[in-house]
Amino acid sequence: MTETRLRTWTHTFGYGLAALFTAALALQNLRYGFYQLFYLALAMTALLVAGLVYTWLCRRQQLSAPGHLVILAGLNSGLVAAVLTMDAPGISHWAMPLLSLNLLILPLRHGLMLSAMLLVPVLVVAWLSTPIDTALMTTAGLIALLAVTALYIWHYDHMAQSAQDLAITDPATGAHNARFLDETLQKEISRAIATGHPLSVISLNIDHADEIRDLHGKAGLQTLLRDVTGTLFEIIRAGDSLYSING
Repeated sequence: MTETRLRTWTHTFGYGLAALFTAALALQNLRYGFYQLFYLALAMTALLVAGLVYTWLCRRQQLSAPGHLVILAGLNSGLVAAVLTMDAPGISHWAMPLLSLNLLILPLRHGLMLSAMLLVPVLVVAWLSTPIDTALMTTAGLIALLAVTALYIWHYDHMAQSAQDLAITDPATGAHNARFLDETLQKEISRAIATGHPLSVISLNIDHADEIRDLHGKAGLQTLLRDVTGTLFEIIRAGDSLYSING
């Protein structure tokens, strides 16, 4: 499964689950006659469904889809406004699915910033309007949820970056592999044509590689290749790239 497809399914699952949660809140508040909370939950459900639809309409651009930030900013702003203007017990718990969505869908830095903007007013209102024990439990729960989700997303991003690095790196030398050369060479040629700057390609080879392998073994040859690659990394200019091809 590709990264784009994985994010599409993850975003779909997140929006869908949050939409079901807020729809259930809407029906529950309608049942007990809390009409302000009913309309708030209904509006949040509509935005979540819009996020789900947007995910599928832009499923090929999920790695850089900017609409998610707009949708989640609207959801967080609406809940903050409700927390500050409505005297509704338990509304602070509505922040839980939004905190998870912020970190699940947005880049980690944006998700943390948006979550902090939501968390601060929610916790302030909780401490001012509820008993100390309830406020303490709410604070601990929301911060624990934020910390666990952020840790999971950071670990996922780290794993994804490591997998991407392995896909374009030659494990024996640490240089980029031939696959990455095929992907970037055409871009460099196009850039050279557009800017009018020359493009230089230098090909290096180690003489008598077969004799070195016979004398020192495959491990000895790989050690030599790593040493040569390390020396080249030290002397090439910033912006230049190094590739290992043909073994």
